[in-house]
Amino acid sequence: MLRVIRSSIQGIDIDPDLADEYEEAIETAIKNRAVIRETNSLDELGQKTYRIALLPYTDPTGANRWAILDDGATESDWQDTDDLDEAIAAYEEWVRGATAGAMPTYDDEGYEKLLWDESDVKGIAAKNEYDGDSHNGTARMVDAEWAHLAFVAAEEAYRKDTQRRQIAFAKAVDTFGRGGQATLARNVDLKEPTVKTLADKGRQILAERAAAELPQVTVQHLRELLDSQNQEPVLYLKSDDDLELDVWAAAYVPSARIIIRQEELLDLLGEDRDDDSLNDQLDDLQNTVAEMAAAIKSEA
Repeated sequence: MLRVIRSSIQGIDIDPDLADEYEEAIETAIKNRAVIRETNSLDELGQKTYRIALLPYTDPTGANRWAILDDGATESDWQDTDDLDEAIAAYEEWVRGATAGAMPTYDDEGYEKLLWDESDVKGIAAKNEYDGDSHNGTARMVDAEWAHLAFVAAEEAYRKDTQRRQIAFAKAVDTFGRGGQATLARNVDLKEPTVKTLADKGRQILAERAAAELPQVTVQHLRELLDSQNQEPVLYLKSDDDLELDVWAAAYVPSARIIIRQEELLDLLGEDRDDDSLNDQLDDLQNTVAEMAAAIKSEA
């Protein structure tokens, strides 16, 4: 639906406090050569004395819109819409209306002058006539890009909402305790197996997020442990302000924080101490880190 942005002949449809920002946004688009369709009249110096134009712009709220401008010598009317088809129809209708309503003027020899110097509206006479369909193709490319960006944003919003529901289900069921799954199923009018599936997914997401926040055991950590000259060196989980992995002498490390001792790692590796062999130990050690982190959290 068309809305009036600026006009000398009617009231505006936008917040008056934002009127200057809307005008500035459109003027900036014009300066950036965003105009896609235009019909105009020029004076002897080549300056535009009358212009009807169609262009894309982004309004002050961040919405992508189509502006249709009618700028004459004494009157001005700027409107916009989010519908390109409506914008094209309005632009062509305005040009045809202005043409039909113009008072004819004549040259010195008595011939009627053309109203327009340039136009891309089919059937409108001008000194320079352009292909409006070609210009519409350019506009539709812009519109398609906008549609794609909106789709991507909607997809991301849907993904976030989906995960939020799954996590909420998991927390609701687990916090409620016995009978929580059945109670939630009744409350949201879903079958209990569906609620279980959603809650399970929520638990998985929470576990993955928790795991991502944990320090990750790497081959470098195991190399450091193997090479350590400390007495009975161990790889352990430090729990100061943040959780960290470090190698230190066992005598100075609480046993509940020890992930693996040097001698244990040597036994696991045997003669094979290459990176591939070390890499094979990472999953089990990372599970140990996760268990320790959970214990630390429960103690807090």
